[in-house]
Amino acid sequence: MIHQRRVSRRMLLGSCVGLAGLASNALALSVGPQSAHASKTSYDTMSDMAGDGMSGMSGMSNMASNASPGLVASMVGLPYQQGDVDPKVNGFDPLNMMTDFDTGKVSKLPSGQTVRDYTLTATNKNIFLAPGVMLPALVYNGRLPGPYLRATQGDHIRITFTNMCNVAHSINFAGLQPSNPNGKIQDVTFKPVPQNSQIVYEFDAPQFGVYMYQAFTNPMALTTFRGLFGMLIVDPPQPRPKAIELAMTMNASPLKVNAGDNSPGNEIYAVNAVAFQFMKHPINIPINQLVRVYLANATEFDRINSFHLHANLFNFYRSGTSLKPDEFTDTAVLCHGQTAILEFTYKFPGQYMFHAHQADFGDKGWMSTFNVTA
Repeated sequence: MIHQRRVSRRMLLGSCVGLAGLASNALALSVGPQSAHASKTSYDTMSDMAGDGMSGMSGMSNMASNASPGLVASMVGLPYQQGDVDPKVNGFDPLNMMTDFDTGKVSKLPSGQTVRDYTLTATNKNIFLAPGVMLPALVYNGRLPGPYLRATQGDHIRITFTNMCNVAHSINFAGLQPSNPNGKIQDVTFKPVPQNSQIVYEFDAPQFGVYMYQAFTNPMALTTFRGLFGMLIVDPPQPRPKAIELAMTMNASPLKVNAGDNSPGNEIYAVNAVAFQFMKHPINIPINQLVRVYLANATEFDRINSFHLHANLFNFYRSGTSLKPDEFTDTAVLCHGQTAILEFTYKFPGQYMFHAHQADFGDKGWMSTFNVTA
């Protein structure tokens, strides 16, 4: 079920979809007749486009290492390894984001079915991906990636989406698709929501699992890499075993975008947006406690991304749609839009790396560490 309404009369013509809508998006995403070169200070011309678990683990905010940020031997010579990105500048903390699950506003239908109401607002915002490296991003609720939404199988999901950014788009919820009461997908589902307009998506969550949501528009790649993506976790009716739960989204960004180039090369990689964040600030986890990672791959322009864990193996649940693991391994490989659940336990204290198993990705920011404590 989908409801759409205007927020601003200025956008009266914005609902007309077709070549005019695509041209508008192309203009919003354009970097002009010359290429936009991003040094370690800005994205130059692109910067002009930007304006200004069901039960959380209490105490997870203290999981960051108290050690001051700095270099370790394995990072010497790698780009962006010096300095730090202040979470106050970006307006979000990549670590706190891992355990910040939005369970929505809960109510009940007359039938007794649980309803969860969520709000997503898209805006233009400058985000620092590394010290001195700024992305003119498009984000949901002021953060990159967007909120980690959480529900339970059988819930009715209602998402109010307000588009305040300069790119018209709708939101695709992957395997969870808004539909009308008869189950027929409405054409409006895929019609871009103009700037200053609002839409309400409604659907049931019939299958537990981990789902990505992302912008649906044209050109897709040049929109989504700038931050219009997030994760929707649907828990099984019988909760999984208690664990330390961490949500991680693998993403990347080019540092140079030429006008008309829909497939630029990525030059900076990260989990939850900021390169080398968890190498400089290792994630504290205790020994002998189950760790559950909800993993999604939002990396554009590369065919795959991966998660490799040192000195351990994990149960790998592809898409999180089964309670039986698909594999017991140390490496998960995902294409764009794929998700998984990883479960593991460390038996000995120490520092253990986790990172992309493509050396190039690790060299450019996708390198992290767990600090396992007794």
